[in-house]
Amino acid sequence: AYGISLVVDCAFGFNYKKPLRAPWDMILKQLTNPEFFGDLPCVSVDVPLGWNVNRGPDEKSDLPILQPDMLVSLTAPKGCAIGFKGQHYLGGRFIPYRMNIKYQLGLFNAPYTETRNFVKLPDQAPASARSEFLKRLVAEGDDEDDKEAAPPPTPKAPSAGAAARQAEAAKLAAKSAAAAAAA
Repeated sequence: AYGISLVVDCAFGFNYKKPLRAPWDMILKQLTNPEFFGDLPCVSVDVPLGWNVNRGPDEKSDLPILQPDMLVSLTAPKGCAIGFKGQHYLGGRFIPYRMNIKYQLGLFNAPYTETRNFVKLPDQAPASARSEFLKRLVAEGDDEDDKEAAPPPTPKAPSAGAAARQAEAAKLAAKSAAAAAAA
């Protein structure tokens, strides 16, 4: 298929918010359509296209669900990695020890060797994905996706003091302009 042997999905990472809009909806349809890429393996980076970072694929969506063969989580597995079934790699040693302990990430259980910045995680859910921190993320979910956009806040009228300062500044600006015009 087009002389390629691997499909890499690294479109959004964890910044994606639904709904998936053009052109990304079409890209997702092409990635999941066997007529485009046949049975080529797919590698997703951090969060597969169309997945919620905390909950994983949206089973209620009318878009197809991307099921990559491999997931490369950056820094730490996200909540969506709990249900991932495939080869799972963790890339990066960027989390300070104290943060790892505070949020119970379990990242220092990963068997990095020598100076490598990546490690293959066990085929079952990685220890860090079973951590209490990621379980809380999944349980709480990402409510931002489900909330309607709030109307913009109504600007407040300036306080009496602020109004007086604005009037004084306007008077000074007028005097300065008059002086400059007279010169």
